[in-house]
Amino acid sequence: MTALRTVRCLADAKSAKTVEQAHQERMKMAVDRAQIDADRAVLRKRWIDEGFFTGETLSQAIDAAVVRKPNTRDHFYSEHGYQTATIAEINAQAWKLARALARAGIRKGDVIAVQMPMVPEVVPVQLAIAHLGAVALPIVHTYGPADLTTILTAGRVRMLIIPDAWRGIDFAERLAAATLPQSLDTVLVIGNGGAFTPRTLRYGDLLASDDDGKDDSLISTGDPQDDSLILFSSGTTGVPKGIRHSNESILAEYTVPFLANDGPYFTMMPPGHIAALVVIFHSILKGVEMVTADRWDAALAAEVCERHRVTQTGGVPLMLIGLLEAARQDSRDLSSIVSYRMSGTAVTPHHIRMASDAGFLAGRFYGLSEHPTVSVVNDNGSFAQRSTTDGVPSEGTEIRIVDDNGNDVPIGTDGEIATRGPELFIGYTDPSLELTSFLPGGWFLTGDIGHLDEDGAITITDRKKDIIIRGGENISPKEIEDLLLDHSAIREVAVVAYPDERLGERACAVIVLEAGQTLTLAEVIAHLSAKDTAKLKWPERLECVEAMPLTANGKVRKDVLRARLRAETAPA
Repeated sequence: MTALRTVRCLADAKSAKTVEQAHQERMKMAVDRAQIDADRAVLRKRWIDEGFFTGETLSQAIDAAVVRKPNTRDHFYSEHGYQTATIAEINAQAWKLARALARAGIRKGDVIAVQMPMVPEVVPVQLAIAHLGAVALPIVHTYGPADLTTILTAGRVRMLIIPDAWRGIDFAERLAAATLPQSLDTVLVIGNGGAFTPRTLRYGDLLASDDDGKDDSLISTGDPQDDSLILFSSGTTGVPKGIRHSNESILAEYTVPFLANDGPYFTMMPPGHIAALVVIFHSILKGVEMVTADRWDAALAAEVCERHRVTQTGGVPLMLIGLLEAARQDSRDLSSIVSYRMSGTAVTPHHIRMASDAGFLAGRFYGLSEHPTVSVVNDNGSFAQRSTTDGVPSEGTEIRIVDDNGNDVPIGTDGEIATRGPELFIGYTDPSLELTSFLPGGWFLTGDIGHLDEDGAITITDRKKDIIIRGGENISPKEIEDLLLDHSAIREVAVVAYPDERLGERACAVIVLEAGQTLTLAEVIAHLSAKDTAKLKWPERLECVEAMPLTANGKVRKDVLRARLRAETAPA
């Protein structure tokens, strides 16, 4: 494992720049298509030689894993109650679905979008897509007609799979309001609602169709290099990017020792997000028992963790806090949990200590859709490493910290994180985006800011897009958020920019208060002043809200907060 460590200082006023200047500097680092392709070929050969790419397709790996541990059990809690099945039973259903879809004309390479909550059918659906050699495109289940139109069109989707309805959401009605692309010729509905042209298939009908379990003549599971998955970015920064993964890059993810034991693992993350897909396939490929629920419900989470003696789980800080509060309120026993994984810049030492005080070890990890697990903290690591860093590079992954010209700079100061490794994505659906996303040698520019320490551990400190530029000075929201979370009245905080005619931008602290608490801007400033925080970093506006706007995977929608502030400060 190699960790190349260098950094730059973001706080230097001389380094402050406009968005246009930053774009021009990134263009200077651009590589051409020929170099990108040549770098990928060299790296692929290396990862084959090192054993990360085994020559298997995802379909072949699933079948082999089911043979090894056929009785591994998955448990599902949804609006229809509790269901359970072994992975052998789930895979048999997946193969039956794959054969029925092949008879209906679905073929290798077809893009199949899946917009489903975490319901029992989602696992056989994902496995069936792999067995077909098709390309899965998960869509967050709460996305409405506008997002559907954008993603289905950009993804050149041939088939969409949806439930007819779920917890009051009429998926069929919502889809009818979208503008469907010409590429979409089939909608597969779980349930009896909705009818779409040119063709609607029913999940139940396909599983009930004649199938002797032997005729796979219409199925070609493809090549390890074939596309297997497309992920669209969450859309918090503008037009979503389509992120392509191959059989090889997806399977490389499962060489990472992400799970601490054989489970059960509990998740309420929605399957439209990479984090939930990782858990689904870990359950199958590693034989790890899985417990899921179709929506976030803290009381239910505490209940099922106690019932199934869950040993590991994870999520964003909001989920940890909710789980622990529900367990206290309902007297639930969480003593079986030994591991809790968290990610995101919102994770602080306070959250890690909170988990430790509850009796289970917590640690941070870092990944993104383009590179799902860049780093992970070992549960046996020190409290300092688990609480203040995002771990060390996962096996096969390399990390650099670079300046705006792509140069390595010394350890300990923040810079842009560049990564490469066998689970790195194979490109965007819009290839032109790749030209400013890579450095020579196949290094992917993540857009995340962080630094490496002497032990090779990485700490994520911010996103480039989150930097507030106040009068030419760069302010890191993450730094201020961490300081404010130490205030007893503050439950959650997000620091975002709002426009200012004189300075360009100022900082606003958007805060969710603890129950019964009040807070003024003067008290916020006094708190930061007592911590010797530079005056230029003090928020100049305070907004108290009942709840933060969140993405489907629990991250704060800072783009929504910024838009609100822009609207409020716009000239009349």
